[in-house]
Order: sequence, then C-alpha cells, then structure tokens
Amino acid sequence: MASYLRQWSPDDVPVVAEACADPVIQQFITAMPRPYTLEHARSFIANAAQNLTQGTAIGMAIAEAEQGRAIGSITLHTGSPRHWHVGYWMAPQWRNRGITSAAVSAFAHWAFQSYPDLTRLSLYTLPANAASQRVAERSGFTREGLLRQWDHSAGFAEDVVMFSLVRDDLEVTDA
Repeated sequence: MASYLRQWSPDDVPVVAEACADPVIQQFITAMPRPYTLEHARSFIANAAQNLTQGTAIGMAIAEAEQGRAIGSITLHTGSPRHWHVGYWMAPQWRNRGITSAAVSAFAHWAFQSYPDLTRLSLYTLPANAASQRVAERSGFTREGLLRQWDHSAGFAEDVVMFSLVRDDLEVTDA
C-alpha cells in the first residue's frame, strides 16, 4: 500500500475524530481525550500547524496515495536540537500493512538528513502495545528497555518501553 506524508488540513477533522475514538488508540495513548470529539480533532490539527510554525513539533498526516485521505498521524517532537521524540497512530482499517513502519522510517531518515545536529530519535510505547513495538523495530529503532513510571502525560505515572534510533545506526545501515 503506497502512502505519503502531508500537512494536516481542516478537511481531515472527521477522519482524526473517528480514528482517535478507536478503543485501541484510546487504550495506548492514555492522554487522549475521552470521548474524542470533532472539537478535539480541530484542536489537534490547529495545534499541528501552530507547533510547526513555532518549531516545537513537525506533525504530518500519513495519507493513502490514491485519494490522499489521511489514515494516520506521525509527529516529531523537536524538544532540543539533538534529541527528538517520535509519536504516531494509524486508523484501525489501515493497520498491519506496513504503512506505519514505512512512514516512521522515512520520517526518521528525513529528519537525520535535514537536521545535522540531530543525534537521537526516541520513541516509547506502553508495555502491552506489542503492535507499536513491532513498528519501532521494523523502522530500525533499538529497544532500550523498560522505563518505570517515566511518562506522566495522562496525569499519572506509567511505565514505558523505550526505543531509540541514533545517527550512527543509519550510517551503518546506509553504507
């Protein structure tokens, strides 16, 4: 299945609202509003544009190639010049096709090529999110281990499984 990355559009609001109301996304992105409404989707898209302008994140829609319909999301959170964080989700009907892994890999390669000071991308999942862990590994990320009570984005401490991709990994792989 061919896909590409593009900027979010106001036309994507219904797709974002439907995808983010999915029980699996709700289970594994615990900071996700519940219930997830059209207004949440509008804010998500507006925040993606604002974050891009401010340089705090690069959030893109993963779009299917035939009609350009948004089917997932990928974001690079650009907290420091050397270390960024990757986040993503995929709408249920598009999972298990390799699309997310391809998007994560392509976005990671682009980031390292475009930003010479960048040395590390990190990505974390909840311990029970085996599908997201497979995406990380298939995208070239290395599992580093369990970080106990590391994430507090949902308002409480959660353990996470941390993955990383460093510039040196790509130099070895791309050679």
